[in-house]
This record gives sequence, C-alpha cells and structure tokens, in this order.
Amino acid sequence: MSDLAELESARSIAARIVALDATRERPLGSNIGELNDVLFSLIMIATRLSRTSADARAVAPEIPFARIRATRNLIVHEPDRVSVSRIETIVARDVPALVRDLDALIERLAVAAPD
Repeated sequence: MSDLAELESARSIAARIVALDATRERPLGSNIGELNDVLFSLIMIATRLSRTSADARAVAPEIPFARIRATRNLIVHEPDRVSVSRIETIVARDVPALVRDLDALIERLAVAAPD
C-alpha cells in the first residue's frame, strides 16, 4: 500500500474509535468486548502508521509516531500493564487529535503528489 493508503486506513480506524466513543453510554472498561475492539483498533492504527515511509512521517512531526508504536507494543507484549483509564484518555483526547493531524498530513501529501 502507498503512504496515502496506509494513512487513510489509519485515519478511518481512528475516526471509527471517535464515533464509537461519542455514542458510548458506559465507561470503556465496563464492556470487555468494546475494550478489546478499541485495543485491536489501536494496534491496527499503529501497524498502518508503521508502514508509512520515513519521508511521510517527517512531514508531520506533530504526530507522535514513536508514542503510538510504544502503546501498540505495550498492548501486544505486556497486556497486563495496560491501564483502562489510560486507554480511555487515549480515546478521548489523543485519537481525535490524531484524526485531525492525519487529515492534515493526508491533505499535504495528496497536494504534493497529485494523481
């Protein structure tokens, strides 16, 4: 997949998390199915972003690529250390910001490399 395709996929997954969070009535930790869905989605976002080129990542220093990768590694390799409250913070604060930052990056890259 191209950088744009990977970024668009990551953005789509992140937007889905934001939409689900907006409609959730109970805390994330109260429903293990929803929590697992969010954790898997965070892993997929990190995977998509890790597939982008260093050049594409360099254009967006505001996106915390290393922190996203570290969160993915924690979820995958040390799940007992995953804090539900930290995931709720990521979902409420960081994921919406990521959607905005990915929108801006996708626009910059699309302008730089028109079809």
